[in-house]
Amino acid sequence: MESINNLKIITEVNRLRVLNLLYEEELCVCEIQEVLNLTQVTVSKRLAQLKEVNLVKATKNKNRVFYSINEKNLQSEWLFNVIKTIRGTEEVLRSDLEKLKEHDIIKGEKVYVCPSS
Repeated sequence: MESINNLKIITEVNRLRVLNLLYEEELCVCEIQEVLNLTQVTVSKRLAQLKEVNLVKATKNKNRVFYSINEKNLQSEWLFNVIKTIRGTEEVLRSDLEKLKEHDIIKGEKVYVCPSS
């Protein structure tokens, strides 16, 4: 039943997009907002839904919360394989990863600062 619930959770495009990024690296809400061009409310709701089904975990670091894939969830590896397959056919997921790479370059040069910092 857990596999069915996890498939249901990724049928909503923004949850799928968030997971797609988190399979690449740990991110805070403002970074996800920046890359996906979504509102803070939308990102926070999607993260809460993913956390509720134990697919993501949150780690507090000073005044920010970072989200990552919950690797203790046995379904996460299986789900990642599904997402990798979907990446092959969905331009939006590939585009999001390109934006994430651009974001990381900017972040690495210390140009990008989260508004909440």
